[in-house]
Amino acid sequence: MKNLGVSPALLASRTAMLGACLLVSACGTTFPLHGESLLREPERSRVATQFANGAKLAYRCDKVDSLTSEVIRRTPAANGQGPLPPGDGSVAERWALQLCGRRVEAEVHHGLDKNGRPVSALRPL
Repeated sequence: MKNLGVSPALLASRTAMLGACLLVSACGTTFPLHGESLLREPERSRVATQFANGAKLAYRCDKVDSLTSEVIRRTPAANGQGPLPPGDGSVAERWALQLCGRRVEAEVHHGLDKNGRPVSALRPL
């Protein structure tokens, strides 16, 4: 393999940064999603779009700068220590949206419904 003049550590850090930063589209506006989220696609994009659109209406702002997510609680099952039981809201995340110089926060709770399908709920803070 050729040496391209890039250290493996630098390449690994850049790859990790790209993996942590997703783009979300809300009504034609694309903004980056940074941080850790255990919510899977397409649910993550749906909830992010719902959050962004609500904040844009509430603050009369059309420009979303970014969305940051952080896992704040997960049950042992969500940590891979057993299966997620149906009806378990096993993960809580704090999401922060930057728009028009404001920071808007919400908690996102997600897990599985009683039939084992993914479900999530957004609660503005």
